[in-house]
Amino acid sequence: MKIQIKKIYDNLPTELDSSITTLIDSYNKGKYPLDCEISQVLGDINASESYRMISSSLAKELRQCYVYDFTEGKYGEVF
Repeated sequence: MKIQIKKIYDNLPTELDSSITTLIDSYNKGKYPLDCEISQVLGDINASESYRMISSSLAKELRQCYVYDFTEGKYGEVF
């Protein structure tokens, strides 16, 4: 049975929140590959951190949850 992913962070910058929502929705609906969605999330995390809209520690947590967990196979084959 496939895991249904839910958002675990609130009050994120608008663009970052939107890209995370798109990634989660795409995964939950079975859209593959997710390479574009993951790349967008990573870019938005990096931009939000660079502009100090989120802390470096939050950026690290977000990368783990929404980039590395996907690319390292926690949720199965996404590419």
